[in-house]
Amino acid sequence: RLRKIARQAKAFNIKQVKGKQVRLVFDGNTTDKYQRKLAYVYLPDGRMLNQVLLKKGLASTFRRYQFKYKQEFLDLEKTARDMKLGLWRH
Repeated sequence: RLRKIARQAKAFNIKQVKGKQVRLVFDGNTTDKYQRKLAYVYLPDGRMLNQVLLKKGLASTFRRYQFKYKQEFLDLEKTARDMKLGLWRH
């Protein structure tokens, strides 16, 4: 089930950003210990991709560290969980 959601999330991400100019906004650390970028991704229409993924249940919030939008992300994740979307489908 998680692999299926991961494939859906990847396909959704590609559809949203491929061939488009996005804006990255950093909040503290710019990379994690695996050298992955840590950024808020803004789509050309102004939506934050991070929020869109959470709303659709295609992502979960990283809880270990504090960051600017953590509470908002947790709230979006809870709503997706309550609606049984994506990762939260039973």
